[in-house]
Amino acid sequence: MMIDLSFLTEEEQEAIMKVLQRDAELKKAEEERVRHLPEKVKDDVQLKNMSGQWFYEAKSKRHRDKIHGADIIRASMRRKPATLGKHSARVLFWEGWHGGGTLTTTSEVSYVSEMQEEYVL
Repeated sequence: MMIDLSFLTEEEQEAIMKVLQRDAELKKAEEERVRHLPEKVKDDVQLKNMSGQWFYEAKSKRHRDKIHGADIIRASMRRKPATLGKHSARVLFWEGWHGGGTLTTTSEVSYVSEMQEEYVL
C-alpha cells in the first residue's frame, strides 16, 4: 500500500522525514526506559502498567493485520528518491510494525515493505 506524495515540495518532504526521525528517536528512548524498568520495579503488575505492556497486548489483538501509518508514509516517500535529494540515503526507518524495534537504512526498507505487502494482501 502506497500513497502518492509526489505533490509535496522538497521542504515538505524533509519536514515529514524530520518528524519520522524524531518519532524513531522517541520510540528508541522509550524502549531504553522500559528495558531498565525491571531493575527498578519488582512487582509484575506494576511493571506491566509502567512499561505499557498491557497497551501493546491490547493493540496487537486489535490491529494484528494492519500496517502503521508512519510505515506507509516512509515507504511512499522512499518511492520518489529523486525528489528527496541527498537526504534519501541517510533516512532511518523504524521497523516497529513487527515488534523488532530496530533502525535500518533506506536500502533495507524495500525488503521490509515487500514483506509487509505480502502479509497484508
